[in-house]
Parts: sequence; structure tokens; C-alpha cells
Amino acid sequence: MVSLIIPAGRSGELFGIYTTVFIFPLLFSPFLGSYITNRLSFSILTKISGGVITASAILVFFIDKFARQDKRKKGDISIRPILKDRKTLAPLLLIFFIITCDAGLVVFLPIAAGKYNIPNFTLYFSVFALSTITLRLSLGKKFDLHSRKKLITISSFTIAAGIFILSRLTFPALIIAGLIYGAGYAVADSNLLPYIFDQLSDTPKEAAVTTYSIAFDSAYLAGPVFLGSIAEMTSYPDLFLFAAALITAAGILFIFTSREV
Repeated sequence: MVSLIIPAGRSGELFGIYTTVFIFPLLFSPFLGSYITNRLSFSILTKISGGVITASAILVFFIDKFARQDKRKKGDISIRPILKDRKTLAPLLLIFFIITCDAGLVVFLPIAAGKYNIPNFTLYFSVFALSTITLRLSLGKKFDLHSRKKLITISSFTIAAGIFILSRLTFPALIIAGLIYGAGYAVADSNLLPYIFDQLSDTPKEAAVTTYSIAFDSAYLAGPVFLGSIAEMTSYPDLFLFAAALITAAGILFIFTSREV
């Protein structure tokens, strides 16, 4: 649906808004979840969550009404040529590593917070969401007016800096990390898919979106297992330091192997 609805000239701005809607519940869900768990039970929380997800699935039947007819020339939507294309290797690896680290953070931050006695650690997610949403809504229109390569490069190192600060595992560090990490994630996530669109201008968008999604979802599959083994062999601070180093390395690779359109 993203490939059909979003016009090329505003892809950074509108994809950023799309993902802002995705992140928005992080502003209030930690508080709401804690309230329901404390006043009722965790079992009831999971039932409510399941009900909301089931109800939202009904909206799928109405999506076609918002889609416009795709006027582009149809072509081969195979993803194999994209995976073999050198100009898309670096951004796909960067997506994979960013989401690998994000998945590890979501899974292991609560465990680390419990081990290091960090109170109110869920505020990290609210600050992260606030930072991401604010930046996307205030600067989103400018994403398509500047060099995507520069935006992605700067945001990658910003993400790494945020995770590096988070590795201190103190409450102030979590709040600062949420602000910095959220800002970097807002820019990187809004521009990586449009960057791939730009690189693959002769390829159907459906194939580009599919490839992007494979890199994104594979990271959520592998990230917790991979980073969990790092934490088990070392410690949680070392896990986050390793994650920061991983994204830094991917950002450097992106600088030297990607090209501007």
C-alpha cells in the first residue's frame, strides 16, 4: 500500500508520517499497560491487546478504498536482482543492523533495567516516541529537499550515539538516549526506503518494498537471539556498546559504498 499511495516527490515526508502513526502509541502505551497490569492483571492486559489487534484487522477490508490505480509500467517484481545489486547492499545492511539493535533494545532493556534497578525505565520509550514524532512532523517536509545519503549517514551515527549513551544504564542516560536515538531513528527510518526507491527507479516499487521489509523483519527475527548471546557471554552494557559499534560500522560502509541520485 505504501508503494501505491506515496508519490515519489514526497516519499521521505509521507513515509515518515506513516511510520509516525506506527510509533505514536509508544507515547502512552507504557503508562496504560502499567496501569492495567497494576489495577487488574497482566493476563487481562494481554486479552485487551489481543482484542485491539483483532479489531484493527477488520480495517484491512477497507484499505482498497484508499488506494489509487498505479499508473507505472509493470515489470518483473522479483527481489533477486535487488539483493544482487551492489548499490542497494549497503542500505539494506544498514536497515538490518539498525532494526537488529532496535529489536535487542526492546527485548533486553526491561531485563537490564530490572537488573540495574532503574526506576520508571518505560519513560525511555515515551521519550523516544516523542522525539521521533516531533522531528518527523516538524522537519519531514524537508527530507525530500536534501541529500538522502547525507541524512542517512548523519542519522546512523546519531542512532549509534544514542545507544552508546544508553549503555550507561542509568535513568538520566535512558532519557538522554531516548531523545538522541529517537531523532536519529526518525530521519533514518523515513529516508532509507525512499533512498532505495531512488536507487531502483526502473524497478517496481512493490519489489523494493518487499526487499526492504525482508531486511526489516529478518532483523527482528535474528536480533534478539544474536544480541541475547552477546549479553549472556558479556553483560547488558556490553550488549548496547556492541550494538552501537555495529551501527557505526554499517554507517561507515554506507558512506563508502552508496551513491547519490
